[in-house]
Amino acid sequence: MSELDKVESMTNRIEQLYTEIENEMVKYDDFDFPEGSLITKLNEERKSLTIERALLWRKLKSNGEMLYTNQEIIMDKLNESFPNVKSGERVELFGESYIKRFQPVELNKTGKKVKKYWPYWLRLNERRKIDESWKTNIHQMWPDMFLIKADRNKASKY
Repeated sequence: MSELDKVESMTNRIEQLYTEIENEMVKYDDFDFPEGSLITKLNEERKSLTIERALLWRKLKSNGEMLYTNQEIIMDKLNESFPNVKSGERVELFGESYIKRFQPVELNKTGKKVKKYWPYWLRLNERRKIDESWKTNIHQMWPDMFLIKADRNKASKY
């Protein structure tokens, strides 16, 4: 199986897992799932497969077997054009508005302070709200950058 076929197979399995998770969620009143529950196992498989697929995407794109998406190209252009933008600042590029964000990606040994952040861009729609489809694509392309939960009061591992 080629790596491109593997990506397609992973994508199909991830979509199947979403369906299985939705079907399983009707059994619970809240989001407090028992440790060994089927839904916990399905979520763990989905997260693992999503990260594996994203890493394979990046490998295939870097060696030219897959094309970069318009979103990736725009984000590279934003990084090139606005290298010193601070978190929350808005910029304009190609008639669109974007805002820079920073995601914690590495904590210190105690897990209480952030050692490293990953910068990324969110597109704003005409109402100056975050474009949710853009945001979803970022989470799909770089899921490994969102393993640490961003919290205003603290950073903790998922």
